[in-house]
Amino acid sequence: MANGRMFRTDQSNVGDEERARIQARLEALEAVSGDATRQIGVPFETSDNDYDGSPAQPEAPPPTSYDIEPRAYLLTSDGGVLAELVCTPGSEPMTLGRGHAADICIADPYVHRLQSQFFWDASVQAHFIAHAGGENGTYVNRHRVNKPLRLVGGEQIRVGKTKLQYRIRR
Repeated sequence: MANGRMFRTDQSNVGDEERARIQARLEALEAVSGDATRQIGVPFETSDNDYDGSPAQPEAPPPTSYDIEPRAYLLTSDGGVLAELVCTPGSEPMTLGRGHAADICIADPYVHRLQSQFFWDASVQAHFIAHAGGENGTYVNRHRVNKPLRLVGGEQIRVGKTKLQYRIRR
C-alpha cells in the first residue's frame, strides 16, 4: 500500500487515463535518476591528494583504571573538599582530629585530638578507616567503627557532630 491505496502491478483492469498517469510517474522517476536508481546526496569525491584510501588510524585506547592513580576525598556536608587522601602504596596513615598533630583538622569540640585514621591498602586498592581514640566514636553509615573498616566510596562518616562523605575516583 502506498498513501493508503493498494499498488497494482497488473494494469489490465486500469483505465487508459490511470495507465497514462502511472506511465508519466514512471518516466518522471527515470528522468530524475537516469538509470532507474535514485542517488541520495552528493557522490563521494575527495579533493585531498594526500588521501591514499587507507582506513583512518584508530585513536589510542583510553587508559585503563590501572594506569590512573585513584584519588580519594573527604567532603564536607555542603559538598566542599575537606581533604584529599593519599592513595599510594607504603604511604603513612592519615589522622583525623581536632588537635594540631592531626593531618586533617576539624574544629569540633566533640572530636578527639586524634579521632580516626585512614590508611591505604594497595593489595585491595582501598582505604580503611579505624577509630583511633575518643569516647564519642567514629561512625560510618550510622554504624560505630570498632575495627578497621574498608571504604568503597559514598560512605557517610560522622565524628563528633561533624558529618563527612568519603568519595573515591578511579
